[in-house]
Formats: sequence, structure tokens, C-alpha cells
Amino acid sequence: MLRQKLNKFSFFLALFLLFVIPPSLCWASNNLKGVEDPYEQKRIVETLKKLQSGISSVVATIYQEKHLQVLKKDLQIRGSIILQKPNRLRMETAAPEQSITVVNGKTMTVYHPVEKEAEVYDFTEDIMAKNTMQFFNSIVWGSFKRLKERFKVTVLRDNNLIVFELSPLSSIIARYLSSISIEYNAETGLPEEFTLITPGGNKILTRLSDIKINTTIKPGTFDLILPTDVWITNRIEDDEDRKNNCCY
Repeated sequence: MLRQKLNKFSFFLALFLLFVIPPSLCWASNNLKGVEDPYEQKRIVETLKKLQSGISSVVATIYQEKHLQVLKKDLQIRGSIILQKPNRLRMETAAPEQSITVVNGKTMTVYHPVEKEAEVYDFTEDIMAKNTMQFFNSIVWGSFKRLKERFKVTVLRDNNLIVFELSPLSSIIARYLSSISIEYNAETGLPEEFTLITPGGNKILTRLSDIKINTTIKPGTFDLILPTDVWITNRIEDDEDRKNNCCY
């Protein structure tokens, strides 16, 4: 049950994506300057949206560092990620444990082949999963209006880097999330690094590299048929959550 909760926590927050003082930002911040002028901020946002407007799919190598207080050692995870408009995702990791995560627009499935376990989240029932994917779409596909509805946005930049630092406006979200930092490549408009920090001191750093855009996506990429002997571990938890939240 603890690992199940950690998987849900770490994956959702890594996306809620994915993903304000990471190691990379420490050295980059020496050259970054805050953008205070709202007109300049608007120009930067419009430039990013324009750069992202022609992108329908993204394929990349993904690297994550998870610094979680409940774990003695930091986790380093490597894998691949495929994104396709409007809400399709496939992420596979091999180390330290194999996992396959697929979002097909209606559900989010996190599958652990070795353990024969999976979590399946239906967007019509799990608001957290739905909001996670909407947030990630906002980052990758340039729906920045949604970000400002939920976060205080601070913009920093230098010649080749644009950074959005996000602080939650909602006191409820602030219980679980302190900040998110998103680093965009100023030339491509694509996010290349995300850093998430929680009030409890947990930190998740996600980097994308070897990024390819608008490549041909194989049919069936976002289909995931689980073997019949796989245990869906979050069903009991979801039932308990619905019971506990039935009267609120």
C-alpha cells in the first residue's frame, strides 16, 4: 500500500507533470533575469505558443531524479516518453524498476510488469489524474491561460532559456505542492526540464533530451492491454476514497 501511494504521488506530481531551486536552476539562475514587465511576459508567452503551435507529437528520452523523504536513497530513473495531441502519453522506464505508463485520453494506466501490478485511473472518476494530464497539456501544447488560473507565475529568462516558476494559488493544492519550475528552450519552445518541490521537502526533477517532434507514431502506441493475472492495486484505495469523500 505504501509503494502504491508513492507511485501515485510521485508519478502524478512529476507530471503535475511533470515536474524552485533544483540543481540545474542553481547554476542557471546566475544568468537568468526576472521579467517584471507584463507586456514582455505576454510577448514571451505568445512566442512560446507560436513555436509550439505546429507540434503534434513529441518523442524524447526521459530522466528523473526523485528525492523523497520516505526513501533512504534518491531514485534515478531513465526511460522514454511519447506525447501526442491532445491527450496521449506513453512513458516506459527500465531502471531501477520496469514500468509502462499509458494515457489514452480516457484512462491513465501505470503498469509494473515484474510485479504484475498496475494502477488504472479513469478520468471520469479520478479528478487528480484528469487535472494532471490537463496541466501537462498546458505545458507542452502552450495553453498558458490555464496555468495562470491556478498558479502565481514568475517568468525568468536569458538568451536561450525561459523559466516559469509556479506557486499554487489554492491553499488546498499548497498542502501538497510548494512550487514547480519549468525550463523552456527559447529556440524550440519546448519544455526540457521540470522540477517539483513539496512542503515536506520531496523533490522530483524531470529532464527531456533527444527530443524529436512530429515523428510518425506507430498504431497501438497508446493501447495497453494488461495480462489477466495483473492485480489492479488502486481499486481498493479508490473505493475507500469514494466512501470517505461521499459527503463533501
